[in-house]
Amino acid sequence: MKIINKYIQKEGIMSTIFCGDLSHNNGPANVNKSLKKYCNFIFIDTKSKNKIKMLLLFLKKVVRCNVVIFSCNYRTNYLFFKIAKLLKKKTIYLMHGYAGYEVIINKSKNPQTSIKRENYVHQKTDLILAVSENYMNWFLSKKPELKIKTHFLTNGIDLSNYKNIKQNDNTREKIIAVCGANRSIKHNGIIAKTVTELNKSNYNCKLNIYGYIYPDGDEINEDSNVMIRGRIPQNQLFDELSNTKLFIVNSIHESFGLSVIDALVCGCNVLISKNSGIISIMDVNENDIIQDVNNKEEIKNKIIYNLENNNNMRLLKSIDFEHYSCESSAKRLEKIVECINKDVDYSSIR
Repeated sequence: MKIINKYIQKEGIMSTIFCGDLSHNNGPANVNKSLKKYCNFIFIDTKSKNKIKMLLLFLKKVVRCNVVIFSCNYRTNYLFFKIAKLLKKKTIYLMHGYAGYEVIINKSKNPQTSIKRENYVHQKTDLILAVSENYMNWFLSKKPELKIKTHFLTNGIDLSNYKNIKQNDNTREKIIAVCGANRSIKHNGIIAKTVTELNKSNYNCKLNIYGYIYPDGDEINEDSNVMIRGRIPQNQLFDELSNTKLFIVNSIHESFGLSVIDALVCGCNVLISKNSGIISIMDVNENDIIQDVNNKEEIKNKIIYNLENNNNMRLLKSIDFEHYSCESSAKRLEKIVECINKDVDYSSIR
């Protein structure tokens, strides 16, 4: 019997397939890589350049599995999702974004194609897993009809990145940083305008804007104190954040926001949009949160407050890093898969 069980496990019978980006250096891909490290699934890189090999591997494995997990909903995942449903496999959709909302804000090309694909997945999948509790609640406010099949699996935090935690102190210059460059959903243009206004009052602060510059993104005007830094290597970014006083996330919508943890570990104070999933795992107060991402007066007052009052260690200490580790997140996903496979309740897995 043991030999049979080993054969079954090896061949993927009664097992789980995970389809997602394992090639790139972005939020979803990094989450997928961490899950691969700890989950006992068959992982298929659906961003692989070898499309034929990838397809053949999926077809070989899918006929012998019970559950298929899809991380994000790009074209290849959508095709594989339809095959899985045709074969009557149970599916889980790991939702890092909501196209029905984001493609309009980001002025994406052919938004209706993305929305149509997403609606199909939402309707047909057995479970939608949002990547934070706050994000799940926000999503269900838009799509309450999906409540019966929606839960959350908070993104794991890679503890190996955070061996050396720096502390903020009063010797740092008044340097502010944002990521996401001019992507519309990040809403960094208003931060740039607010910093410019502050400096007209002789506040003497600087703003560094990091990330890929989108051709159709928001217009951001540079001046002597507002600089678009663009994409830089991660190690260099961490070095620069270690000399930064305040890190701001002013997103209209942010499913998680791991960059906040990076900034805290580098010793930055943080100011975070209420729309960010990351606040689900921290004890935040009113001065840590931007309630209205369009309210320059609120943003200005809270920038001033957080340049003068440190919150980084308080927020770091409020995070249960053991519970939100990558390994813990992976184990919870395995338990959720087991529940889906057995048709039992998974709502207590948090």
